Parts: sequence; C-alpha cells; structure tokens
Amino acid sequence: MKKYLLTIAAILSILFCIFILVGFVFNRVMSVPTGAMANTIIPGELILTSRFYSEIKRGDIMVFKYPGDPKIPYIKRVIGMPGETIQIRGQKVFINDQELKEKRVQCELLQDDKAPLKEFSTEGTGNYSTYYDKNREPDDVSHEMKYGVQAPFTIPAGEYFVLGDSRDNSLDSRFWGTVKADAMLFKARSILSSPVTSRFFTELK
Repeated sequence: MKKYLLTIAAILSILFCIFILVGFVFNRVMSVPTGAMANTIIPGELILTSRFYSEIKRGDIMVFKYPGDPKIPYIKRVIGMPGETIQIRGQKVFINDQELKEKRVQCELLQDDKAPLKEFSTEGTGNYSTYYDKNREPDDVSHEMKYGVQAPFTIPAGEYFVLGDSRDNSLDSRFWGTVKADAMLFKARSILSSPVTSRFFTELK
C-alpha cells in the first residue's frame, strides 16, 4: 500500500512539473512599464499573456518584438489587418475608407504616468475604448507619423498595423510601421492585479 501511494505521489509530482513547465512556455505574466495602453492597461498592472491563440484578429492586444529592436517586447492593439488600407484622420480610423467603430474617450494626460487617466467624455461605439488628450487639437499631426496619417497606407501581406489605446501618448505603427506575423509573441488575456485600481482577474477587451 505504501509503495502504491508513493507511486501515485511520484506521478502527481511529475504531472505538476509538466503543468508548470507548459504554463511557463505558453504563458507569461508581464508588467507594462509605459502609459501607451492606458486606461486599458495602466503602468504597473500585472497582465496574463498567452501563446494559445488560433489567429490574430482586429482588436486583439498583442505582445510583439519591437521592429526597431527585436530584443524589446512591445504591447499594442491590432487595428489594421494584412492587405487593408488604413488612414487616421484626426481621432478617427478608416479601414478601406470605412470608419472603424471605436469608443473615443477624452482624457487629461497626467505627468504621473502611473496614475489612471482622468476621463471626461465619450463618443462613438465599439468593442474597446481609445483615449485622447482633450487639450490637444485632433488635427495636430506630428511630422514623425509617417504611416497612415498624412496619406492612406496599404498594409503589406503578413503584417499588422498596431496602435496604443492612449493615442496621444503612444509610439506605434504610425511612427515605425507594421509588425510582421512572426514577430508576434503573446496575446494579452487579462489583468491579474493592479496597484492603482480594483481590477483583479479582469478580462482585457
């Protein structure tokens, strides 16, 4: 009987180790250091990311290798799909000349990047929210925005156009171009914990 119990314990230990190993290989817990995705993800919040996804869809929040330095992981939302033509006009995004449905929240960008943005008003409808500095003119375009802003941009095959949810506080595809499919690492699934809000085990949308 004792030998039988020891065998079961050994099998359970092996299965537990396999479970931990698989979880480590296919999932990551990450902390986001910048405010480019606020208020969707606030700096300092721990998020669960996963390699388990069947396809990349518009609206997915993805962790990927930054095209300018593949050693640096970035996190943004997928907005434009391969082969589509995208243009950002003011605070609105157009895909193949059709306006993309997004909730647009007017906020006050704070010098304290670790705090949630103060929200004022919302317009538009969509499955996720984007955030804009209420003190910035919608047509105030940086000359460094080379892709999809000053003119329509056609996304190459096998690549994606990504934007931060805090649109006036994000260096993204508008500045450095698209992300290749093989540079995508993880899909962000949920917020595990937060030092500044009551969001715990909250699904990311």
